[in-house]
Amino acid sequence: MDQKLSFTEILENCINDSELTTPIFFILTAGSDPVKEVIKIAKKRNMEIGKTFFQMALGQGMEELAKRRIDEGFKEGHWVMLQNIHLMSRWLKELEKILDNMLSEAGGGNTQFRLFLSAEP
Repeated sequence: MDQKLSFTEILENCINDSELTTPIFFILTAGSDPVKEVIKIAKKRNMEIGKTFFQMALGQGMEELAKRRIDEGFKEGHWVMLQNIHLMSRWLKELEKILDNMLSEAGGGNTQFRLFLSAEP
């Protein structure tokens, strides 16, 4: 008999299998809220919201803060969750450059860093 895994268990497996240069991307559907599950796992791993786990809903004027959180997180091993990236479609080229730079500097990043992204389809 197959055992069904919960969303939290699947997400934990994804996080465990991911690397600092591999963002975890959520495609949002009506009623879905992956933030709660990510926070639950972060707390389980003794991460503190606002200190080692940062979440932000993107919108106008959030570009610099998002970039700073990613840079700090990459160096210090924080988790960063950028929600609703579809609201800043012009900034996605910049995000792509940031991610490309992370790939080239993978040896210089903290292996605990994780980047979570969410967007509507």
